[in-house]
Amino acid sequence: NAFPGAGTTIYLNITQQPIENAMENVKLRELNHGLTLAIYNGGITAFQGSWDVTYTQVGHKDLPVTLKSEIRRVSDVIQLNNQRFIVVGSKEFLPVTVLATRKDDGEVTVDFVFGHPKALEEDDDRWPHVDSLTNTTFALSYEKGNAVYLRIGTWKGEGNTASLELSNEQFATFRFDFHGVAGLDENHFILAVTGNYNQTQGTWPVVGAVLVSIENGIPKLGQWHYLAFTISHNFFDMDNFGRDDVIMVFADAETAGIHGVLIHYDRSTNDISFGSHRVIQNGGAILNY
Repeated sequence: NAFPGAGTTIYLNITQQPIENAMENVKLRELNHGLTLAIYNGGITAFQGSWDVTYTQVGHKDLPVTLKSEIRRVSDVIQLNNQRFIVVGSKEFLPVTVLATRKDDGEVTVDFVFGHPKALEEDDDRWPHVDSLTNTTFALSYEKGNAVYLRIGTWKGEGNTASLELSNEQFATFRFDFHGVAGLDENHFILAVTGNYNQTQGTWPVVGAVLVSIENGIPKLGQWHYLAFTISHNFFDMDNFGRDDVIMVFADAETAGIHGVLIHYDRSTNDISFGSHRVIQNGGAILNY
């Protein structure tokens, strides 16, 4: 913006820092002090951003190899609070404590402390599905054989002594094409499924969800709810939206597109229901799984 006749100036900010890591399957999470955490196959890095949209690496470590001495692959990262993270992948859980501190002169330093990994050999899916419940607990679902099982996990200890304990597995439902979990509070989470009911051939692909209550450390399923007049297969995801709501996104077979629906938790009735439904995209390449 300039006075008439003064002209204008355009410049390109070329400040950058080369990133040497491939960062395959990278997952991004938020840290204290305006930092971004990147966790990916074999590594963990923290970046600090500035107002001119440049990013500087302020900490990096290699992820420890798995219990089978293989590179640790990252399928998901669960954040329990601003310091506690659980790396999910390679059929293992790895507790990671990230310590970000700001010095008096404004410099930010980051340290990564790895706890004891926990194996989940019985998982038949690509990876177990996990979401946080509190700063120390999380909900876990996974497929084994023709069924979906639930467990409650607990973070124990601090720093390099941190470990993860899992409750006994609890049968939830027979296997569908896709499933996932979304935590609501310390005693409740939602289990959702889409696709074919694999116990029976030729079934109608559904979109369903159920409230799971934790009683004495044991997951208890409520009543299943199904989204009427909906056929789904091929794609599914879900995440929290506020304290009592979850957004569920799925492939719609009729339009070959992507739809989203709200799942609401009513604390007065201790049950869930489907709410607003929106078409995100019509058409595309959504075919049979």
